[in-house]
Amino acid sequence: MQKEKKLVRFFELLYPKWFSEFPEHMRVWPIGSENSPDDNDANDDQSSPDSDAAINEIIAELDHEKAVIPISDVEKQSDLDPELAEVLKDAIKHQHKKLQEWFRNNTKGKTRPGRTLTSKVLLTMLGQRARGTRDLKQVEVYSQLHYESKVKPLVSEDIRENKLALPDQRLCAVWHHTSECFAKESEDVKDEVRIETQRINTARKLGSVAAGDDRTKEEIYW
Repeated sequence: MQKEKKLVRFFELLYPKWFSEFPEHMRVWPIGSENSPDDNDANDDQSSPDSDAAINEIIAELDHEKAVIPISDVEKQSDLDPELAEVLKDAIKHQHKKLQEWFRNNTKGKTRPGRTLTSKVLLTMLGQRARGTRDLKQVEVYSQLHYESKVKPLVSEDIRENKLALPDQRLCAVWHHTSECFAKESEDVKDEVRIETQRINTARKLGSVAAGDDRTKEEIYW
């Protein structure tokens, strides 16, 4: 019972930190995906006793670091149409499951308690994902800049008219209309997107959104 409470506490602290670093809406919209913990088949049994030390110390570490972490996916979800909000909600739930499975698969059988194991688990879950961050494509930045005004109305209409109920169907609609809108844009708009893509990718490599820019990532991207 106490072990289950520790696991619940662990993930309550991990989720906000994870999604502040890697907002799910930036994976779902714009187009494309980034590296994430593998989809491994996980057993439904309880975590092993060997993982207790890791859970305790990671909870303490996250408690110390957490401060005020913006839940940008929640803010984004409130701005979406009900259909698209459901897509994002499903994606977040799926990522929760993947994180839980990854943790179970990578803590079983570990016999080295203490900060070594703590650091390994935490850095692998967060740092490995950060190392896998790739450059954004121009069509992705176009979606970030113009989705609300140019793409979203077409997607919403497509979902209603064709009764797209499944998340994959809705995502396909997003991808299709985003690509189509970008292809039809003027050269001026494409130049704007190209310059912004270079700026964002350079800033991401430097570890900040932009030097001297105090806007949040979400304010710039959306």
